[in-house]
Amino acid sequence: MILEAKAGRQKRSLELIAEFVDGYAEDWHFAVGECFRDELDIKYTQRIEDTKNVMRWAHGPFYCFAEGHVLYDTPKGYLQWRLSITSVWFVVSYERHQTH
Repeated sequence: MILEAKAGRQKRSLELIAEFVDGYAEDWHFAVGECFRDELDIKYTQRIEDTKNVMRWAHGPFYCFAEGHVLYDTPKGYLQWRLSITSVWFVVSYERHQTH
């Protein structure tokens, strides 16, 4: 299947996929940190509201995690491993697999 890009800019929503509290996405199963805003396509963008330029966080349609990104089910997973190993139950890691 071939997907054609739309002409112009993609519309961004003010309804964010994640609200960050204490540095992590609130009410998510995994501790997804604010450092992953770009990967979740959450950007601080300029918008026009009531004829004024304002800056707002907005969500776009594209996700882009890269090789080596690791997500833990608890913020403790991001501590030194010897301190966090007893707290982590689930880990998600993105790895690229080569096809032959």
